[in-house]
Amino acid sequence: MNLELRCLFLVAIGISLVNAKPAPTTKPPPVESASVPPPPAGVGDEPPPDTGLYYDQYLQKVVKLLESDEEFRKTMETANFEDIRDGKLSNEIHKIPGEIRRQLDELKRDEIARLRKIAHAKIQVDQGEKLRNTYSLKEIATHLDSSNAHTFEAADLTNLIKAATKDLENYDEKRHKEFKNYEMNKELRRQEKLRQMNEADRKKAQDDYMEMRKKHEDHPAMNHPGSKAQMQEVWEEEDGLKDQEFNPKTFFSMHDINNDRMLDPMELEALFEKDLAKAYDPNNPEDDMFEMEEERRRMREHVMKEVDYDRNGLISFDEFMKYTESKDFDAPDENSYKSVDDMIDDDEIYTKEDLQEFRDMIEQQENDLKEKLEELRKKAKTVVDLKTDIHRQGMTMNEHTPEEAKEDLEDKKETLETEENLLKEMHAELKQQSKEIMELKEELHKQEAKASETDKLHVVDAGQDQTPPPVESHQQQDPQQPEGQQQFQQT
Repeated sequence: MNLELRCLFLVAIGISLVNAKPAPTTKPPPVESASVPPPPAGVGDEPPPDTGLYYDQYLQKVVKLLESDEEFRKTMETANFEDIRDGKLSNEIHKIPGEIRRQLDELKRDEIARLRKIAHAKIQVDQGEKLRNTYSLKEIATHLDSSNAHTFEAADLTNLIKAATKDLENYDEKRHKEFKNYEMNKELRRQEKLRQMNEADRKKAQDDYMEMRKKHEDHPAMNHPGSKAQMQEVWEEEDGLKDQEFNPKTFFSMHDINNDRMLDPMELEALFEKDLAKAYDPNNPEDDMFEMEEERRRMREHVMKEVDYDRNGLISFDEFMKYTESKDFDAPDENSYKSVDDMIDDDEIYTKEDLQEFRDMIEQQENDLKEKLEELRKKAKTVVDLKTDIHRQGMTMNEHTPEEAKEDLEDKKETLETEENLLKEMHAELKQQSKEIMELKEELHKQEAKASETDKLHVVDAGQDQTPPPVESHQQQDPQQPEGQQQFQQT
């Protein structure tokens, strides 16, 4: 197993961040041997996928440098899995040759510089005072030792492993939450659209909605994830081995794409393509591709829970063979997995209370934005009045003007500069807050647009940039935007 898998779990856990590979098109002949042969040299050396983490490039570069030392690679490949995960082997960093250590030091300094720029960009306003940048940097840089900005030490490797593992393990949980918000947002917009219709149009829209749901659910039954029936279908229709008896050893070998004797999440998700295609077609307006991706994630999580006995995020050859010999493989408990469609029909994605809480949250944020907009208007008026006063006073200045009057004018100019800077900071804060509010509404719209651009039941505004522009006037109101957002653009 390569260093990416054992050390940082880039493939094992982070693979869920990328689209699954299709099932292999070139099938090897059936293999009857008792075990899968070890991977040939050079196989599986393709670049690891983008994890989606904001420190992904730093992570990948550190891994590449560590892999370049043969002794360190051998140590990590033979190390205990839990020790790697807990960062207990980080002291091995002291055995790495000086040139590699020098490159690691330089890499860390570059990352620190990048994070400092991020910290400066994330200006936080607390009663007009900026928070200390050291605090912001510490909060951002959890994946390295920010107290030492010059050299790469054992603590840096420990922090990197723990941060990457924690962040990637929480990835699915975040995606489930995003999906829940997506479904609630979709339902709120459907309800709002119905509310604006007359009774006849509302009844027709409701009937159309039920017809679309019925049409979507009218598809061949999907197999239980990870069951023999599912794999048998892949074996016969995708692998082209319909005339041969299903062989678990051969099946594993064929779908272990990188020949590392493990099925990682990407290789596992490729097995679900056949079933997902039964229920979701990107060309059908009734099929929501965002729901399909949620189905894919839930299928993968279910199979991992059933087969990944050591909970390392990978299905080994031994685990796979053990599972195929169990009764759950031939006759799984159908109640142990519930499809996304069934969860939606049974109101299990979210409750009525969740929906109301989501609605209240958006309304509260919009109200907070309105209050801050009013404060921004008052501050803007103060700046305009002060500019006018300075201009008028400056027009009366001449060589006979008393020194006290000149000093008073300079004081006003300094005050104006302070007020203008504060106004800019308030504007930046409101711009960010307004953007966050719109993301709750509009980003989910965009996801829906990507999933089904032809869905006539929902109003989708996918291409519009919802970030408020710099202060301008006479902008046309958009009826789709919240009132606070319209007011902000007019400020």
